[in-house]
Amino acid sequence: MSGASVKRPGVITQHLAAWGRGGDAEAALFDLLSPELDKLARSVLAKNVRLQRHIEASELVSETYIRLKKYVGSNRDVSFENRRRFYALVLTVMRNVLTDGVRKGGKARPKTSNVLTVGHADGASPASSVDAYDFYLTLDRLREKNQRQAEALELHYVAGWPLDTCADMLGISTATLKRQLVSARQWFDVQLRTAPAGA
Repeated sequence: MSGASVKRPGVITQHLAAWGRGGDAEAALFDLLSPELDKLARSVLAKNVRLQRHIEASELVSETYIRLKKYVGSNRDVSFENRRRFYALVLTVMRNVLTDGVRKGGKARPKTSNVLTVGHADGASPASSVDAYDFYLTLDRLREKNQRQAEALELHYVAGWPLDTCADMLGISTATLKRQLVSARQWFDVQLRTAPAGA
């Protein structure tokens, strides 16, 4: 993620707070964050190789905007008090768009084997390729157990943001983020090894 949104936190915070209250806050926010959102979409697509044939980054951002606006409009308890909450929901919606795209292609289970390359925060252990569907199912279970760790994994491994950017987004130090990622990955790897595929 570029430093654009970090340099203009006041403007972005205003648009986040105004989302769903009418006016042009939603469109203004997506326009303001367009470079970051395009980069995010490209990163998500890069880790879902088979789906790149069906949708481009710009289309993914547009569909995410439409769905997010509709979702927030029908769930008045949803608010974006900070960028972390906003980007976490954006990533979830992007994932749903891609998953729906696979299902429409006639596959009951969106099998996308070996398209997610997941590294380690310590930089020493080798990266591993995992089935994207199993990865996201396990991520949802981790979210129920520890939302902060799930967000850290998604921001770092799926969105591809560097550690210092993720730490800033989550409001913690880089050292704390690394510890959270190591702990989460230990739990995560056990779950991927022991859970039945698609469970």
